[in-house]
Amino acid sequence: MMEPISHFNNLTLQVISIRDVQSKGKFGSSKIKKVFDLHVAYDNDTSFTIEITQSKLQKLITEIKKELYNISISSVTINSNATNDLTTLFQTFSSNPKIAKSNSLAKFLESEGNKVLSRKFITEEFMKDINHQGVLQKIKNKHNLTKKERICFIKYHRILYYYTPSKQCKGAICLDECVVSKTKDAQTFELQTPSAGTYLFCAQSAMECDQWITCLKKCLEVCQSAKIKVNGQLSGTIIKGRDFAKKDLNGYADPFAITRIERQQIRTPTIYKTLNPIWNEQFYFDITKNEGYFYLLVWDEDKFSAADFMGKIIIPLTALPPGQELQMHLPLIPKTSKNKVTGDVFVKLKYIYTTDTPISNGVSIFGQSLSSFESRPESKDGLPGILFDFINFFEQYGLKEEGLFRICGSNLDIKSHKQQIDSGQTILFTPDKIHTLAGVFKLFFRELPEPILTFEKYDAFLSISTNNANVKQITTLIKSLPKVNQKLLQLLLPFFYNIGRVENSKYNMMNFSNLAIVFGPAMLRQAVETDDSILKLNSINDVTRRLIEFAPSIFVE
Repeated sequence: MMEPISHFNNLTLQVISIRDVQSKGKFGSSKIKKVFDLHVAYDNDTSFTIEITQSKLQKLITEIKKELYNISISSVTINSNATNDLTTLFQTFSSNPKIAKSNSLAKFLESEGNKVLSRKFITEEFMKDINHQGVLQKIKNKHNLTKKERICFIKYHRILYYYTPSKQCKGAICLDECVVSKTKDAQTFELQTPSAGTYLFCAQSAMECDQWITCLKKCLEVCQSAKIKVNGQLSGTIIKGRDFAKKDLNGYADPFAITRIERQQIRTPTIYKTLNPIWNEQFYFDITKNEGYFYLLVWDEDKFSAADFMGKIIIPLTALPPGQELQMHLPLIPKTSKNKVTGDVFVKLKYIYTTDTPISNGVSIFGQSLSSFESRPESKDGLPGILFDFINFFEQYGLKEEGLFRICGSNLDIKSHKQQIDSGQTILFTPDKIHTLAGVFKLFFRELPEPILTFEKYDAFLSISTNNANVKQITTLIKSLPKVNQKLLQLLLPFFYNIGRVENSKYNMMNFSNLAIVFGPAMLRQAVETDDSILKLNSINDVTRRLIEFAPSIFVE
């Protein structure tokens, strides 16, 4: 990811050549137009070459004139004889201190440079260090009616990517729990996924087909070997995005990102009117399953409708060397092959873990179903008594604590507290450990085998967001849940409302939306998590936010 050009020294702009390119005209016609290649270099060690059209050149000149009122710049028409005029123009740009340091030139070079660097990364760098690759025909259905040539490659031993011949990403398949088999056609193999259906691929020969099957079976063994319980942490930073697809009429987008792993998620702020957002959003997730995937989904915020999907990145934890901090660009992947997705996201990731052996006994509360607490003698109103202790403590000491449920506590202390509770021991509630105790509280809900709103009612509760349900409809839905789930909501939602109301959230920074991001995955999710269900994160967060916001009306005394 480039820094803004104005921050660099020794900027040089050199016109390399003028050439003809074919472009699409109206009604599918094509025409020839002139462009020129401009070589950009700065800081003595960074350079790239961009293609500039007449319209881009004119827009750049116009923007510079708007910013610098007293600057005189002559327009240049791109034709075969314009080399000297263009060379003089860009020498002026780089030698004139005002123009060289102008925001207009910086934004132009940054935007165009990010396009070049991102596409070079996706087409060259990302395809390095792969396990297997080749050209396959992707078959849309079993009748072989639609075949599309795809560049396919396996990376991390866990993901099969497929690209167009022009190296545009069309999709990715996570190989966990997949089944690979040969069809009656000796050149074709079938890849059955647990939740996304079946894919058919045709190789160029029977031998190549066998090689793909052998490699895929080895990858499936890697997926199985990754399944170990761990006590770990994934920390990092969502740094920047570059060359995102345009979503708005102004030629820009309003991107934000949501990261997710193991029912934990964080959301970046929205960066408005840009295709190259800078977030620098840090995160910290507790990890219990080594085979997990780190997801990052990018959306375009829309004030008047649902956010537009801009792409996702996926990386398995097993691709991260334990204990090492990695900085990496990861390409955005479309939801379907019809989505227009471009660009990549620059992230910093560090994964550390030790193997873990869970303790199981008759008094443990973590990882148990809600219904199991109804018959326990130590329960209070059919719920774990410790939950009431937590809430009383947070209401006494945490209502104005900045970052409550967002700032991470000590992972070792969280694990120790969990073991104490599961062993029937008493834990100490002290204000200096408030973020650790908040981590224990969140962990209880993250480890529930079924979400609070239940798997059965997933679609019904999701419709709260899509249908803009009112309080009466929401109350009716809640009353359709099992009694213990209703009691838990009656305990939680007024508590969350108290934390998120303005007089408290202006101090703790945890408004209704932020609370929904933290607790949304514990409220609502599908029994089998799929790519499609992960893309519904925004709707799930919206449902949770509405439940919190309407709590005083839902639970009327």
